[in-house]
Amino acid sequence: MLFVFLGVEVSRLVTRDVTSVDITELVPGTAYTIFVSTLIGTRESEPISIVAQTGRQEVGAVTSLRIFESQNIIRVTWVGVQGATAYRVSWSPENGGPEQTKEVPGNTNSFELLNLEPGIRYVVKVTALVGNRQGEPVTASVTTPDISVNPVRDLRVTDVSRQRVRLTWSAVAGSTGYRIYWRRADGGTESSRLVSGDVRYYDIDNLQAGARYQFRVVSLAGTRESEAVSIVANTACGTGRTDIVFMVHTTQDNQYNEEAIKRFVSQAVSSVGQLGPDATQIAIGTYSFRQRPSVLLNRSSELRSVVQQIQNIPFSDPSGTAIGGAIEFARNYLFTPSYGRRQNVPGVLVILADSPSSDDALQSASAIKATGIRVLAVGMNGAEQEQLRRIVSGQSPRNVFYTSDTANLNSLLDPLSEAICTVSQVEEPCTVQCPRGEKGQKGELVSIVHVPRNIHSHRTL
Repeated sequence: MLFVFLGVEVSRLVTRDVTSVDITELVPGTAYTIFVSTLIGTRESEPISIVAQTGRQEVGAVTSLRIFESQNIIRVTWVGVQGATAYRVSWSPENGGPEQTKEVPGNTNSFELLNLEPGIRYVVKVTALVGNRQGEPVTASVTTPDISVNPVRDLRVTDVSRQRVRLTWSAVAGSTGYRIYWRRADGGTESSRLVSGDVRYYDIDNLQAGARYQFRVVSLAGTRESEAVSIVANTACGTGRTDIVFMVHTTQDNQYNEEAIKRFVSQAVSSVGQLGPDATQIAIGTYSFRQRPSVLLNRSSELRSVVQQIQNIPFSDPSGTAIGGAIEFARNYLFTPSYGRRQNVPGVLVILADSPSSDDALQSASAIKATGIRVLAVGMNGAEQEQLRRIVSGQSPRNVFYTSDTANLNSLLDPLSEAICTVSQVEEPCTVQCPRGEKGQKGELVSIVHVPRNIHSHRTL
Protein backbone atom coordinates (compact mmCIF):
# COMPACT_ATOMS: atom_id res chain seq x y z
CA MET A 1 0.00 0.00 0.00
CA LEU A 2 1.22 3.50 -0.70
CA PHE A 3 -0.19 7.03 -0.63
CA VAL A 4 0.88 10.17 -2.39
CA PHE A 5 1.00 13.77 -0.92
CA LEU A 6 2.25 16.66 -2.98
CA GLY A 7 4.01 14.23 -5.33
CA VAL A 8 5.91 12.38 -2.58
CA GLU A 9 5.11 8.64 -2.27
CA VAL A 10 5.13 6.90 1.05
CA SER A 11 4.55 3.11 1.20
CA ARG A 12 3.89 0.55 3.84
CA LEU A 13 3.85 -3.32 3.62
CA VAL A 14 1.32 -5.27 5.65
CA THR A 15 0.69 -8.99 6.06
CA ARG A 16 -1.95 -10.90 4.08
CA ASP A 17 -4.29 -11.15 7.12
CA VAL A 18 -4.58 -7.31 7.45
CA THR A 19 -7.60 -5.74 5.79
CA SER A 20 -7.34 -2.18 7.20
CA VAL A 21 -4.70 0.27 8.20
CA ASP A 22 -4.53 3.69 9.91
CA ILE A 23 -2.41 6.31 8.17
CA THR A 24 -1.29 8.92 10.73
CA GLU A 25 0.65 12.17 10.88
CA LEU A 26 -1.09 13.52 7.82
CA VAL A 27 -1.63 17.21 7.19
CA PRO A 28 -5.13 18.44 8.13
CA GLY A 29 -7.38 19.54 5.27
CA THR A 30 -5.21 17.87 2.62
CA ALA A 31 -6.20 15.53 -0.26
CA TYR A 32 -4.29 12.23 -0.57
CA THR A 33 -4.32 9.57 -3.31
CA ILE A 34 -4.11 6.11 -1.75
CA PHE A 35 -3.05 3.02 -3.77
CA VAL A 36 -3.46 -0.65 -2.67
CA SER A 37 -1.94 -3.60 -4.54
CA THR A 38 -1.53 -7.35 -3.87
CA LEU A 39 1.84 -9.08 -3.58
CA ILE A 40 2.46 -12.78 -4.46
CA GLY A 41 6.03 -13.50 -3.87
CA THR A 42 7.91 -10.93 -5.85
CA ARG A 43 5.04 -10.21 -8.17
CA GLU A 44 2.66 -7.20 -7.67
CA SER A 45 -0.79 -6.73 -9.04
CA GLU A 46 -2.11 -3.59 -10.63
CA PRO A 47 -3.02 -1.14 -7.78
CA ILE A 48 -6.44 0.22 -7.12
CA SER A 49 -6.67 3.81 -5.90
CA ILE A 50 -8.89 6.14 -3.97
CA VAL A 51 -8.67 9.87 -3.14
CA ALA A 52 -9.38 10.93 0.45
CA GLN A 53 -9.03 14.26 2.26
CA THR A 54 -8.14 14.73 5.86
CA GLY A 55 -10.49 16.82 7.95
CA ARG A 56 -9.76 20.51 8.67
CA GLN A 57 -8.35 21.00 12.12
CA GLU A 58 -10.13 23.67 14.15
CA VAL A 59 -7.99 26.63 15.16
CA GLY A 60 -8.05 27.16 18.89
CA ALA A 61 -8.80 30.40 20.67
CA VAL A 62 -6.33 32.41 22.69
CA THR A 63 -6.66 32.21 26.47
CA SER A 64 -5.91 34.43 29.43
CA LEU A 65 -6.67 37.63 27.51
CA ARG A 66 -5.68 40.53 29.76
CA ILE A 67 -5.63 44.31 29.33
CA PHE A 68 -3.38 46.79 31.11
CA GLU A 69 -4.10 50.54 30.84
CA SER A 70 -1.76 53.49 31.16
CA GLN A 71 -2.86 57.00 30.20
CA ASN A 72 -3.79 56.74 26.51
CA ILE A 73 -2.02 53.40 25.92
CA ILE A 74 -3.68 49.97 26.20
CA ARG A 75 -1.46 46.87 26.46
CA VAL A 76 -3.11 43.59 25.48
CA THR A 77 -1.59 40.21 26.44
CA TRP A 78 -2.72 36.60 25.86
CA VAL A 79 -1.65 32.96 25.93
CA GLY A 80 -1.19 31.79 22.36
CA VAL A 81 -2.48 28.83 20.33
CA GLN A 82 -0.15 26.01 19.31
CA GLY A 83 0.62 26.20 15.60
CA ALA A 84 -0.70 29.72 15.19
CA THR A 85 0.98 31.55 12.35
CA ALA A 86 -0.35 34.98 13.33
CA TYR A 87 -2.80 36.82 15.58
CA ARG A 88 -5.29 39.47 14.56
CA VAL A 89 -5.90 42.25 17.08
CA SER A 90 -8.96 44.45 16.52
CA TRP A 91 -10.31 47.38 18.55
CA SER A 92 -13.11 49.94 18.26
CA PRO A 93 -15.12 52.31 20.51
CA GLU A 94 -17.96 50.49 22.20
CA ASN A 95 -20.49 53.19 21.35
CA GLY A 96 -19.68 53.08 17.65
CA GLY A 97 -16.88 54.11 15.38
CA PRO A 98 -14.43 52.58 12.91
CA GLU A 99 -12.70 49.31 13.83
CA GLN A 100 -8.93 49.19 13.56
CA THR A 101 -7.05 45.93 12.95
CA LYS A 102 -3.44 44.81 13.17
CA GLU A 103 -1.91 41.37 12.53
CA VAL A 104 1.12 40.33 14.55
CA PRO A 105 3.40 37.27 14.13
CA GLY A 106 2.46 33.94 15.66
CA ASN A 107 5.29 34.10 18.18
CA THR A 108 3.82 37.31 19.69
CA ASN A 109 1.71 37.34 22.83
CA SER A 110 1.18 41.06 23.45
CA PHE A 111 0.30 44.26 21.60
CA GLU A 112 0.04 47.96 22.50
CA LEU A 113 -2.86 50.10 21.30
CA LEU A 114 -1.59 53.68 20.98
CA ASN A 115 -3.19 57.13 20.74
CA LEU A 116 -6.57 56.11 22.10
CA GLU A 117 -9.07 58.74 23.20
CA PRO A 118 -9.12 59.19 26.98
CA GLY A 119 -12.35 58.38 28.76
CA ILE A 120 -13.62 56.08 25.96
CA ARG A 121 -14.69 52.46 26.40
CA TYR A 122 -13.11 50.17 23.77
CA VAL A 123 -13.89 46.59 22.69
CA VAL A 124 -10.70 44.58 21.99
CA LYS A 125 -10.68 41.26 20.09
CA VAL A 126 -7.79 38.80 19.56
CA THR A 127 -8.09 36.02 16.97
CA ALA A 128 -5.60 33.20 16.33
CA LEU A 129 -4.72 32.49 12.68
CA VAL A 130 -3.30 29.31 11.16
CA GLY A 131 -2.51 30.03 7.54
CA ASN A 132 -5.75 31.24 6.03
CA ARG A 133 -7.83 29.70 8.83
CA GLN A 134 -8.87 31.54 11.94
CA GLY A 135 -10.16 30.61 15.36
CA GLU A 136 -12.92 32.18 17.38
CA PRO A 137 -12.12 35.74 18.54
CA VAL A 138 -11.75 36.36 22.25
CA THR A 139 -13.17 39.71 23.38
CA ALA A 140 -12.54 42.05 26.30
CA SER A 141 -13.58 45.66 27.07
CA VAL A 142 -11.63 48.45 28.68
CA THR A 143 -12.18 52.16 29.40
CA THR A 144 -9.18 54.42 28.90
CA PRO A 145 -8.40 56.75 31.81
CA ASP A 146 -10.25 60.06 31.62
CA ILE A 147 -7.27 62.39 31.67
CA SER A 148 -8.08 66.10 31.86
CA VAL A 149 -6.67 68.44 29.22
CA ASN A 150 -4.55 71.20 30.72
CA PRO A 151 -5.60 74.74 29.76
CA VAL A 152 -3.27 77.26 28.17
CA ARG A 153 -1.17 79.46 30.42
CA ASP A 154 -0.07 83.09 30.23
CA LEU A 155 -2.63 84.16 27.62
CA ARG A 156 -1.77 87.74 26.66
CA VAL A 157 -2.43 90.40 24.04
CA THR A 158 1.02 91.41 22.82
CA ASP A 159 0.25 93.57 19.79
CA VAL A 160 -2.77 95.65 18.77
CA SER A 161 -3.55 97.65 15.65
CA ARG A 162 -6.77 99.10 14.26
CA GLN A 163 -7.96 95.79 12.82
CA ARG A 164 -5.62 93.19 14.28
CA VAL A 165 -4.89 91.64 17.67
CA ARG A 166 -2.04 89.24 18.42
CA LEU A 167 -2.61 86.61 21.12
CA THR A 168 0.28 84.71 22.72
CA TRP A 169 0.32 81.87 25.24
CA SER A 170 2.68 79.33 26.82
CA ALA A 171 2.91 75.77 25.51
CA VAL A 172 0.81 72.99 27.04
CA ALA A 173 2.62 69.67 27.32
CA GLY A 174 0.96 66.99 25.21
CA SER A 175 -1.35 69.40 23.40
CA THR A 176 -2.24 68.34 19.86
CA GLY A 177 -3.50 71.80 18.95
CA TYR A 178 -5.25 74.96 20.09
CA ARG A 179 -8.57 76.47 19.12
CA ILE A 180 -9.00 80.26 19.26
CA TYR A 181 -12.48 81.78 19.60
CA TRP A 182 -13.37 85.47 19.36
CA ARG A 183 -16.43 87.69 19.25
CA ARG A 184 -17.46 91.25 20.03
CA ALA A 185 -17.67 91.73 23.79
CA ASP A 186 -21.19 93.11 23.41
CA GLY A 187 -22.37 90.01 21.54
CA GLY A 188 -22.54 88.77 17.99
CA THR A 189 -21.38 85.74 16.02
CA GLU A 190 -18.38 83.88 17.42
CA SER A 191 -15.57 82.91 15.05
CA SER A 192 -12.87 80.30 15.62
CA ARG A 193 -9.61 79.01 14.17
CA LEU A 194 -7.72 75.75 14.79
CA VAL A 195 -3.92 75.83 14.97
CA SER A 196 -1.37 73.08 15.52
CA GLY A 197 0.21 72.19 18.84
CA ASP A 198 3.50 73.93 18.06
CA VAL A 199 1.90 77.37 17.60
CA ARG A 200 2.54 79.92 20.37
CA TYR A 201 0.82 83.01 18.96
CA TYR A 202 -1.93 83.89 16.53
CA ASP A 203 -2.89 87.09 14.70
CA ILE A 204 -6.61 87.76 14.39
CA ASP A 205 -7.24 90.11 11.48
CA ASN A 206 -10.15 92.01 9.93
CA LEU A 207 -11.49 93.25 13.27
CA GLN A 208 -13.38 96.51 13.68
CA ALA A 209 -11.29 99.48 14.73
CA GLY A 210 -11.94 100.70 18.25
CA ALA A 211 -14.07 97.68 19.16
CA ARG A 212 -13.90 95.57 22.30
CA TYR A 213 -13.48 91.83 21.74
CA GLN A 214 -13.51 88.76 23.92
CA PHE A 215 -10.95 86.08 23.04
CA ARG A 216 -10.91 82.47 24.26
CA VAL A 217 -8.19 79.88 23.76
CA VAL A 218 -8.53 76.15 24.50
CA SER A 219 -5.93 73.41 24.41
CA LEU A 220 -6.76 70.21 22.51
CA ALA A 221 -5.92 66.57 23.16
CA GLY A 222 -7.32 64.80 20.12
CA THR A 223 -10.95 65.89 19.95
CA ARG A 224 -11.15 66.90 23.62
CA GLU A 225 -10.92 70.54 24.70
CA SER A 226 -9.59 72.02 27.91
CA GLU A 227 -11.36 74.72 29.84
CA ALA A 228 -11.21 78.00 27.96
CA VAL A 229 -8.93 80.82 29.08
CA SER A 230 -10.39 84.24 28.22
CA ILE A 231 -9.11 87.75 27.77
CA VAL A 232 -10.77 90.98 26.63
CA ALA A 233 -8.99 93.57 24.50
CA ASN A 234 -9.72 96.55 22.27
CA THR A 235 -8.50 97.20 18.77
CA ALA A 236 -6.79 100.53 18.26
CA CYS A 237 -8.95 103.54 17.49
CA GLY A 238 -8.23 105.84 14.58
CA THR A 239 -4.59 106.86 14.60
CA GLY A 240 -4.27 105.27 18.04
CA ARG A 241 -3.98 108.71 19.68
CA THR A 242 -7.24 110.61 20.12
CA ASP A 243 -8.60 113.03 22.76
CA ILE A 244 -12.28 112.32 23.35
CA VAL A 245 -14.67 114.29 25.56
CA PHE A 246 -18.15 113.07 26.52
CA MET A 247 -20.66 115.62 27.84
CA VAL A 248 -23.52 113.88 29.70
CA HIS A 249 -26.86 115.42 30.69
CA THR A 250 -27.35 114.59 34.39
CA THR A 251 -30.50 116.16 35.79
CA GLN A 252 -32.93 114.86 38.40
CA ASP A 253 -35.71 114.47 35.86
CA ASN A 254 -33.44 112.15 33.86
CA GLN A 255 -32.69 109.77 36.74
CA TYR A 256 -34.87 107.05 35.25
CA ASN A 257 -32.32 106.81 32.40
CA GLU A 258 -29.29 106.96 34.68
CA GLU A 259 -28.35 103.29 34.60
CA ALA A 260 -28.74 102.95 30.82
CA ILE A 261 -26.73 106.13 30.15
CA LYS A 262 -23.89 105.17 32.48
CA ARG A 263 -23.71 101.71 30.92
CA PHE A 264 -23.65 103.23 27.43
CA VAL A 265 -20.87 105.72 28.24
CA SER A 266 -18.83 103.01 30.00
CA GLN A 267 -19.07 100.72 26.99
CA ALA A 268 -18.30 103.54 24.59
CA VAL A 269 -15.18 104.41 26.58
CA SER A 270 -14.20 100.72 26.65
CA SER A 271 -14.50 100.49 22.86
CA VAL A 272 -12.01 103.18 21.88
CA GLY A 273 -8.87 101.16 22.49
CA GLN A 274 -5.96 101.50 24.85
CA LEU A 275 -5.99 104.49 27.18
CA GLY A 276 -3.01 106.58 28.20
CA PRO A 277 -0.84 109.58 27.32
CA ASP A 278 0.54 107.76 24.27
CA ALA A 279 -2.83 106.35 23.22
CA THR A 280 -6.43 107.52 23.59
CA GLN A 281 -7.41 109.93 26.35
CA ILE A 282 -10.91 110.34 27.73
CA ALA A 283 -12.63 113.20 29.54
CA ILE A 284 -16.15 113.15 30.98
CA GLY A 285 -18.16 116.27 31.78
CA THR A 286 -21.72 116.68 33.00
CA TYR A 287 -24.18 119.46 32.26
CA SER A 288 -27.61 120.78 33.09
CA PHE A 289 -27.89 124.56 33.47
CA ARG A 290 -24.28 124.32 34.71
CA GLN A 291 -21.25 122.15 33.92
CA ARG A 292 -18.90 119.98 35.98
CA PRO A 293 -15.86 117.78 35.22
CA SER A 294 -15.87 114.11 36.20
CA VAL A 295 -12.80 112.75 34.36
CA LEU A 296 -9.92 114.76 32.86
CA LEU A 297 -7.93 113.81 29.77
CA ASN A 298 -4.66 113.57 31.70
CA ARG A 299 -6.31 111.44 34.41
CA SER A 300 -7.73 108.71 32.20
CA SER A 301 -4.95 106.14 31.83
CA GLU A 302 -6.73 103.35 33.73
CA LEU A 303 -9.92 102.06 32.13
CA ARG A 304 -11.17 100.52 35.37
CA SER A 305 -10.79 103.84 37.19
CA VAL A 306 -12.54 105.76 34.39
CA VAL A 307 -15.48 103.33 34.39
CA GLN A 308 -15.76 103.59 38.16
CA GLN A 309 -15.85 107.39 37.98
CA ILE A 310 -18.60 107.15 35.37
CA GLN A 311 -20.63 104.99 37.76
CA ASN A 312 -20.14 107.61 40.49
CA ILE A 313 -21.60 110.47 38.46
CA PRO A 314 -24.69 111.81 40.28
CA PHE A 315 -27.87 112.62 38.38
CA SER A 316 -28.86 115.30 40.86
CA ASP A 317 -28.81 118.67 39.09
CA PRO A 318 -32.04 120.65 38.76
CA SER A 319 -33.69 120.79 35.37
CA GLY A 320 -31.80 122.52 32.58
CA THR A 321 -30.34 121.62 29.21
CA ALA A 322 -27.66 124.14 28.26
CA ILE A 323 -26.03 122.26 25.40
CA GLY A 324 -24.29 125.43 24.23
CA GLY A 325 -22.83 125.89 27.70
CA ALA A 326 -21.72 122.25 27.71
CA ILE A 327 -19.86 122.76 24.40
CA GLU A 328 -18.21 125.95 25.71
CA PHE A 329 -17.16 124.08 28.87
CA ALA A 330 -15.57 121.34 26.77
CA ARG A 331 -13.70 123.86 24.60
CA ASN A 332 -12.52 126.22 27.34
CA TYR A 333 -11.85 123.65 30.07
CA LEU A 334 -11.72 119.97 29.15
CA PHE A 335 -9.99 120.51 25.78
CA THR A 336 -7.14 122.62 27.16
CA PRO A 337 -3.44 121.71 27.55
CA SER A 338 -3.67 122.24 31.31
CA TYR A 339 -5.97 119.23 31.56
CA GLY A 340 -4.30 117.00 29.00
CA ARG A 341 -5.19 118.26 25.51
CA ARG A 342 -2.35 117.24 23.16
CA GLN A 343 -1.13 119.09 20.09
CA ASN A 344 -1.53 117.45 16.66
CA VAL A 345 -3.85 114.79 18.10
CA PRO A 346 -7.42 114.43 16.76
CA GLY A 347 -10.15 115.59 19.15
CA VAL A 348 -13.74 114.38 19.36
CA LEU A 349 -16.63 115.82 21.37
CA VAL A 350 -19.63 113.58 21.99
CA ILE A 351 -22.77 115.32 23.27
CA LEU A 352 -25.43 113.15 24.95
CA ALA A 353 -28.81 114.89 24.91
CA ASP A 354 -32.35 113.89 25.91
CA SER A 355 -34.14 117.23 25.44
CA PRO A 356 -33.79 120.40 23.30
CA SER A 357 -31.09 122.89 24.19
CA SER A 358 -32.18 125.92 26.18
CA ASP A 359 -29.32 128.14 24.91
CA ASP A 360 -27.55 128.98 21.67
CA ALA A 361 -25.84 125.66 20.95
CA LEU A 362 -25.14 126.41 17.28
CA GLN A 363 -22.76 129.31 17.92
CA SER A 364 -20.86 127.31 20.54
CA ALA A 365 -20.66 124.35 18.17
CA SER A 366 -19.27 126.52 15.38
CA ALA A 367 -16.58 127.85 17.71
CA ILE A 368 -15.36 124.44 18.83
CA LYS A 369 -15.47 122.98 15.31
CA ALA A 370 -13.32 125.89 14.17
CA THR A 371 -10.57 124.58 16.47
CA GLY A 372 -10.55 121.23 14.63
CA ILE A 373 -12.65 119.30 17.13
CA ARG A 374 -15.08 116.84 15.54
CA VAL A 375 -18.54 116.99 17.11
CA LEU A 376 -20.86 113.96 17.36
CA ALA A 377 -24.23 113.75 19.09
CA VAL A 378 -26.14 110.93 20.76
CA GLY A 379 -29.83 111.78 21.08
CA MET A 380 -32.56 109.99 22.99
CA ASN A 381 -36.10 110.48 24.21
CA GLY A 382 -37.03 114.15 23.77
CA ALA A 383 -33.87 115.37 22.05
CA GLU A 384 -34.49 117.47 18.95
CA GLN A 385 -32.84 115.68 16.06
CA GLU A 386 -32.73 118.69 13.73
CA GLN A 387 -31.05 120.77 16.40
CA LEU A 388 -28.45 118.05 16.96
CA ARG A 389 -27.82 117.83 13.23
CA ARG A 390 -26.95 121.54 13.10
CA ILE A 391 -24.53 121.10 16.00
CA VAL A 392 -22.48 118.17 14.71
CA SER A 393 -19.58 118.25 12.26
CA GLY A 394 -20.62 118.96 8.71
CA GLN A 395 -24.19 119.38 10.01
CA SER A 396 -24.54 115.82 8.72
CA PRO A 397 -27.13 113.34 10.05
CA ARG A 398 -24.40 110.70 9.75
CA ASN A 399 -22.87 112.29 12.83
CA VAL A 400 -26.10 112.03 14.84
CA PHE A 401 -26.96 108.76 16.60
CA TYR A 402 -30.51 108.66 17.87
CA THR A 403 -32.96 106.34 19.58
CA SER A 404 -36.36 107.25 20.95
CA ASP A 405 -36.06 104.40 23.47
CA THR A 406 -33.19 104.60 25.96
CA ALA A 407 -33.35 100.82 26.36
CA ASN A 408 -31.91 100.63 22.83
CA LEU A 409 -28.89 102.84 23.51
CA ASN A 410 -26.53 99.89 23.15
CA SER A 411 -27.55 99.59 19.50
CA LEU A 412 -25.75 102.89 18.89
CA LEU A 413 -22.40 101.70 20.26
CA ASP A 414 -21.02 100.23 17.04
CA PRO A 415 -21.77 103.18 14.75
CA LEU A 416 -20.59 105.67 17.39
CA SER A 417 -17.34 103.76 17.96
CA GLU A 418 -16.72 103.60 14.23
CA ALA A 419 -17.38 107.33 13.90
CA ILE A 420 -14.87 108.09 16.65
CA CYS A 421 -12.29 105.76 15.14
CA THR A 422 -12.57 107.27 11.66
CA VAL A 423 -12.05 110.79 12.99
CA SER A 424 -9.24 111.42 10.51
CA GLN A 425 -11.30 110.49 7.45
CA VAL A 426 -12.77 113.13 5.16
CA GLU A 427 -16.54 113.27 5.30
CA GLU A 428 -18.51 112.67 2.12
CA PRO A 429 -20.48 115.58 0.66
CA CYS A 430 -24.24 115.69 1.19
CA THR A 431 -26.49 114.59 -1.65
CA VAL A 432 -29.68 116.65 -1.30
CA GLN A 433 -30.42 120.25 -0.34
CA CYS A 434 -30.47 120.79 3.42
CA PRO A 435 -32.89 123.13 5.15
CA ARG A 436 -31.43 126.57 5.72
CA GLY A 437 -29.36 127.00 8.82
CA GLU A 438 -30.26 129.11 11.80
CA LYS A 439 -29.67 132.86 11.64
CA GLY A 440 -29.67 132.85 7.85
CA GLN A 441 -26.75 130.47 7.46
CA LYS A 442 -26.39 128.86 4.09
CA GLY A 443 -28.15 125.55 3.64
CA GLU A 444 -26.05 122.43 3.06
CA LEU A 445 -26.38 119.26 1.04
CA VAL A 446 -27.26 116.31 3.26
CA SER A 447 -28.84 112.88 2.99
CA ILE A 448 -32.05 112.62 5.00
CA VAL A 449 -32.56 109.23 6.63
CA HIS A 450 -35.84 108.10 8.16
CA VAL A 451 -35.10 106.20 11.35
CA PRO A 452 -37.64 103.78 12.87
CA ARG A 453 -38.76 104.16 16.46
CA ASN A 454 -36.78 101.36 18.00
CA ILE A 455 -33.29 102.00 16.64
CA HIS A 456 -32.03 105.18 15.01
CA SER A 457 -28.40 105.30 14.04
CA HIS A 458 -26.52 107.18 11.35
CA ARG A 459 -23.31 105.46 10.39
CA THR A 460 -20.36 107.80 10.00
CA LEU A 461 -17.98 106.99 7.24
